[in-house]
Amino acid sequence: MNSHNQSLNELKYCPTPAAQTALIIITSLMAMTIIVANYTASKLWNFFGISVDGGLILFPLSYALGDILVEIYGRRTANIVSWSSSTIGALTCVVMFIVRLLPDYANADNSVFNTIADNTGRIFIASIVGFLASQMLNNYIFERIRFLQTNDEQSKSGHQFRLRALLSSALAHIPDILFFEPIAFLGILSFREFLSQAVFAYITSIAVEIVLLVTLTSPLVEAMAHWLKFRHGERI
Repeated sequence: MNSHNQSLNELKYCPTPAAQTALIIITSLMAMTIIVANYTASKLWNFFGISVDGGLILFPLSYALGDILVEIYGRRTANIVSWSSSTIGALTCVVMFIVRLLPDYANADNSVFNTIADNTGRIFIASIVGFLASQMLNNYIFERIRFLQTNDEQSKSGHQFRLRALLSSALAHIPDILFFEPIAFLGILSFREFLSQAVFAYITSIAVEIVLLVTLTSPLVEAMAHWLKFRHGERI
């Protein structure tokens, strides 16, 4: 009898087949976001006199994916996905570095590749450090807030999800900015440009997060929980 109850309890925390499939897709999207955002971050564009890196266009998607992961699968799985995505990003950087060292073929123009490889190394390192720090903090704060929302049914409401997602992200964006901006751009931009970009990146990230929460993340979480029959790391 005890063995039967233990098996049922273990099954409760085992993702449904649909939840396992969705997890693979989300993990792939997270890894893609890290790689593409890092490459596009090497372009600085002008936003009314403020230098902004191109990664700002796509990188906020990683926060939306992170909120979905920690809400549906729980903190442990969300952390694993963050580490695996960061590892893929780091391996991409290593491969680029190795290829950069290969001897050029005679008469081949590799100047474009060399420029990209030279720029992405520093940005990849900055992004991975900032991403990991922010995701670990985000997942921790997100789960702590959920535990404080003692009523389980209330914690599953869309309003409560948006509240903990926004509060955790507002704090988690800080280490992201503190790590990414200095490592990636300090010395490349003037101090004034660097400071304005860091402040703009933080404000814009929060603004984009709010828009995504209302229009995409929150409705998607409710639909996924209903379809996957899985939420907060357990079957429902």
